[in-house]
Amino acid sequence: MSGVADFFNQIPIVTRTLFIASFGVTLMCAFSGWITPQLVIWNWTLFSRSFQVWRLVSSFFVYGLGFPFLIDMMFLYRYSTTVETTQFEGRTGDYIWMLLLTSISNLLFGWYIGYTAFGKALILSIVYYWSRTTNPSQLVSFFFGITLKPVYFPWALCAISLLTSGAIPYISLIGIASGHAYYFAEKIVPKLYNTHLIKTPSFIYELMPPALNRNT
Repeated sequence: MSGVADFFNQIPIVTRTLFIASFGVTLMCAFSGWITPQLVIWNWTLFSRSFQVWRLVSSFFVYGLGFPFLIDMMFLYRYSTTVETTQFEGRTGDYIWMLLLTSISNLLFGWYIGYTAFGKALILSIVYYWSRTTNPSQLVSFFFGITLKPVYFPWALCAISLLTSGAIPYISLIGIASGHAYYFAEKIVPKLYNTHLIKTPSFIYELMPPALNRNT
């Protein structure tokens, strides 16, 4: 058990929270008998009329059990950890704000199309942001020994989803669009227009120890 505890303790705090919440909600829906997917997925009617506000959060952490779930968790662990410990190192509040903004976008557009769970979209937002902020010359290992540049990686994931499901992966495309919107506002707009559109509210910093935001 100490090995498992050591593994979780070395994961940065935001990624660890996402990882545990995803496993926790998904496993409870599958095995608890008293929590079902219908209680946690997004439902506007129940949210607005019955004040089931938890659906704003829980709909990002419910997945179907199976091999795709394990792959999603691997991507969440790998790329969220990388983003949190590089681009947002010492800026935990800024990373939380990024996740909140992309989650709002994912929920609104996903709901408009008809989706009720948005975890996949959030993972793709994180992967896309990583692909645009990591070393562009490094190569990423993909399935079947294929290597490609990071900027193409999110699109390769969409292609795999298309080939395996036979349907356009709209939820993944929504995640990419949300990730790009954040990347553009944070990285490109300041260079082009000398203005900053992304500013983390101070109350987010105040919710955590100052050491987590030492580079803000």
